[in-house]
Amino acid sequence: MSHPSLTQKPLCRTIWSILPWLVLFIILILLFRLGHDIDVKKQQLAESKANSAKISAPLVNVVVQRIIPGSMKDSLDLPAITKAWQDLVLKTEVAGKVLSQVVKEGDFVEKGEIIAQIDPSDYQNMFDSIQARYKLAQANFARLDKLRDQSAASKSQFDEAQAALQELKANLADARLKILRCSVSAPISGIINSLPATAGTLLAYADPVAQIVDISKLKIDVAIPESDVSAIQNIQQCRVIFASLGNMERVAQRYFLAKQPSSAAMSYNLQLVLENDALDLLPGMFARAHVIKARYEKAIGIPLYAVLTEEDGQFVYVVEDNTALKRKVGTGFMEGWNIQVTSGLKENDLVVIVGQRNIEDGQKVQIVKMVKNAGEIVH
Repeated sequence: MSHPSLTQKPLCRTIWSILPWLVLFIILILLFRLGHDIDVKKQQLAESKANSAKISAPLVNVVVQRIIPGSMKDSLDLPAITKAWQDLVLKTEVAGKVLSQVVKEGDFVEKGEIIAQIDPSDYQNMFDSIQARYKLAQANFARLDKLRDQSAASKSQFDEAQAALQELKANLADARLKILRCSVSAPISGIINSLPATAGTLLAYADPVAQIVDISKLKIDVAIPESDVSAIQNIQQCRVIFASLGNMERVAQRYFLAKQPSSAAMSYNLQLVLENDALDLLPGMFARAHVIKARYEKAIGIPLYAVLTEEDGQFVYVVEDNTALKRKVGTGFMEGWNIQVTSGLKENDLVVIVGQRNIEDGQKVQIVKMVKNAGEIVH
């Protein structure tokens, strides 16, 4: 039988060997718990400071816009240039010397009105000569026709006389036409823009005599980007603004939309027609065409500067119970200084449009002015 003291000694040695590790483990647990408690206290202290800062910070004055849906237009504002409705360079159809000019530059001429007279003497002489031969040919043909009835003339003689008569008849008509063409007349109504041929000028065939422009109405060329062609397929009219004439506005009607691009920039030419009864608009004037692509009757629009941007998108601040709340929004087209809001706002929301850069989400604010549109701020 073993003695009790002998069995207790190994047990004590085991306990003493484990004890340092046990103490170290307990110390580590205490340190971890202490660190966790310190982090919690720090977080609580930071939140407390932030909340107290918000409470103690002075209220930020803001101007808000109450959202009232209304009409907005998605439009294009594009450069345009005017062209004459007709621009014609009149050329001679016969050669000769100009005897006289009936009109001067700047005159308005009606269609068919004489502009210049070319000396017809040579053509008149030619006409008289052919006419004499034609009369002789007529007499010869009539004589052979009688002889053929009496079987005194051969068929070949008769055919040759008939052919000669027809040829001279055609030559006579050509000579008469050349005499008529010596009187150069206007093929269209319009204004004489230039007269390169003056009295005494010797002209060859197809030399220019006058330039006539019809500006009773104008063509207006507008280059439409490829991305917008489908949106303007059905437009019938648009406003045209002339900055050089004190921003004068006119309404032009659709005339033609090109079916293929006119340049490497892939723009399609939209041609408008504009009545110009007062003749106050001239070809070559620059303008801007305001082309409306679509109308939205219940659209939400706010000033562009009210929309702020961050990494994950755009947002605005709305005010609820005198508190600024961040609200993500989707945006669409621009109309003037306003931008369409497609999502994130609803009717009667109060959107901060002045002071939005000085506030944070959840901050208390003071509304100093409420408007229905940004234009009311200056009043």
